[in-house]
Amino acid sequence: MINWSDTGLIIDFRRHGETSAIVEIFSKEHGRHAGIVRGGASRKNAPNLQPGHIVTAEFSARLEEHLGTMKIETQESHIASLLSNPMRLAIFQSICSLIKFGMTERDPHPKLYEASLAWLSSQHPIAAYIEWELILLSEAGFHLELDKCAVTGAKENLEYISPKTGRAVTSDAAGKWVDQLLPYSTIFVGDPEGSRSDALKTTGYFLTHWLANMVGKHELPKARARIIELLSRR
Repeated sequence: MINWSDTGLIIDFRRHGETSAIVEIFSKEHGRHAGIVRGGASRKNAPNLQPGHIVTAEFSARLEEHLGTMKIETQESHIASLLSNPMRLAIFQSICSLIKFGMTERDPHPKLYEASLAWLSSQHPIAAYIEWELILLSEAGFHLELDKCAVTGAKENLEYISPKTGRAVTSDAAGKWVDQLLPYSTIFVGDPEGSRSDALKTTGYFLTHWLANMVGKHELPKARARIIELLSRR
């Protein structure tokens, strides 16, 4: 028998049969993990099993490869704050989609888990989300070096990023390759007022060309495009 208890963030909910539900959580020690919640589709239980709840989950299965069952207890809910803010909701949906898109089931990623929870209470949701995407790339094996120039070592006047290496360069160091480089944003070094569109363009490039290629997919989840759409309206 496989039995464990862990804290996690609900990232997916879908009905299973007449009364049960399959709930997927992103947990601290067990990564992406799904289980059947008996009675989870009822009017009483379903609202407490939606993405946006931080929960304690007790998982049980006969064998490791089995779907297994979960008993879930809500510890904290962020549903109200997500539903009241279209941008926050869009970002959260992108976080859930990208976790399912790029993270292997049952493979723990505690740094990304902590970043996901930190985002929920962030005062700068777009900047925090961009930092989250950088952590996602790093956890998948694609670390970007964005705090100094790859050519000169300078930490100031960074303007571009190499699409091949993921390393930052200054405008002087870019030289004749400037048209082939990606835009740099000070958001990458902790400035929440940096260019959001530049940052999302650059992380989107690496998510598409590095992460999506690694998992054998051709495009990113549509939920991420919603963020860019909302940002363009501001």
